[in-house]
Amino acid sequence: MFYRATFGEKLDEQLISRLSDRHWVATNAQHIYKDKVNIVADLKLVIDGREQEVVIKYFGWRNRISYWLSPLMRSRAKKSWDASWWLLQHGVMVPRPIAVYTRRRSGFIQQNFLLTEKIIDFISARQLLKTASDESLKSALAANLGLIIKRLHQGHYLHRDLTLGNFLVKNEDVTKIFIIDLNRLVRRFFLCRRQCMIDIARMNLCACHLAREHAGCLWRIFLEHYEPEKVSTNLRLLRNALRRHQRRQSLKKKRQFYEKKV
Repeated sequence: MFYRATFGEKLDEQLISRLSDRHWVATNAQHIYKDKVNIVADLKLVIDGREQEVVIKYFGWRNRISYWLSPLMRSRAKKSWDASWWLLQHGVMVPRPIAVYTRRRSGFIQQNFLLTEKIIDFISARQLLKTASDESLKSALAANLGLIIKRLHQGHYLHRDLTLGNFLVKNEDVTKIFIIDLNRLVRRFFLCRRQCMIDIARMNLCACHLAREHAGCLWRIFLEHYEPEKVSTNLRLLRNALRRHQRRQSLKKKRQFYEKKV
């Protein structure tokens, strides 16, 4: 038995059929950002009689366990849809969701994708930090990231993939920052500071990794705007989280190296 759920703008049957075909998406994309487990790409589509430039995220499966558990959970596309609207309602900028589609067979998810608006003229926060020569611009970026993540965590959400590549800065204006890649985002009944700092540690915001004191530390600027009254506490917790993250990254690189040799 098949079950389909669509939210947002109305998609006709032909368009749903095309967007459910990963090969069609890859062939007709104007630009492909990712094509591994998931595919993320730009498309020009006619939706509700209007041609629109959109971004599609077509979700694949990382493992069979997730597939077998899928009758018990929302699709990752629907999770991203729900999270996007919550964030928008609470002052966090994300690409506007247009439509979401999930198709199930006997409860098991067969296809799911999310359509969002395309952000024009953007640069990732990672690119901006690498290329900007103005230290005040970098400091302003860190400060605004602190305010954005503060709102996210106040809502009891963990992003779980807070890399600088998942922040898009529109027209190099650091007051207009969009968070993307929300499918791993989870909401917890209770969040402790340690969990929040582990979430933040992935950002690789400052090359010092809080191993030394120095003027203009972007981590310190971030924390001063994230939670001004708890900077010292969060510095200690974040320093531990950064060490933990570095150890995990080091082990991951070693494992990949040995896998290549084998």
